[in-house]
Amino acid sequence: MDAHGRKEAGVPESHSNAWKGEIQQRTKADSVLKPYFDPGIVFPDGTTAKSLVEDEIDRITYFLILVVIANEVPRRLGGDASDPELAADKRRCRRVGWALRQSLALWGVDREPDLSCDEEMRKEGIQMIWLDYRIEHSAQVNEARRYLATWALDRDPDWGRIAIRNLTKELNWVTYALR
Repeated sequence: MDAHGRKEAGVPESHSNAWKGEIQQRTKADSVLKPYFDPGIVFPDGTTAKSLVEDEIDRITYFLILVVIANEVPRRLGGDASDPELAADKRRCRRVGWALRQSLALWGVDREPDLSCDEEMRKEGIQMIWLDYRIEHSAQVNEARRYLATWALDRDPDWGRIAIRNLTKELNWVTYALR
């Protein structure tokens, strides 16, 4: 009310409700998981959140190994590659490696994973083409989102919301690193 006893427009009666519509409420896990839900996915007996996290760590580690191998080869793009092309390749290796290490940290890995590999993986890392890498990585992350969201929707929605957040961050970081 103003000095003349009139109610001011837009001013709430109670201060306790003043910010109710302005404060962002916590997102419900169901709303995060439902877009990725796939009713056709069947899970093996004994699938747990821990086993799913281990699978994600293995997937990220595989992609990290390819990037580390690509970074180790001095003139990976060949003898006819220009200096700017070689520099851009090394920069992508470092950026994507950082993004994948950050993604591992989201899943609870606090130290460098074992990056040992066989000769076939080494060959794959040396011959890696960034466009193919991006397509394969995106496809696997999207598949993981469907798989984890479907598992978590009925079992542990809060864990699923965090898992979807982790996968989305990974996809965004790697996509940005490949620019």
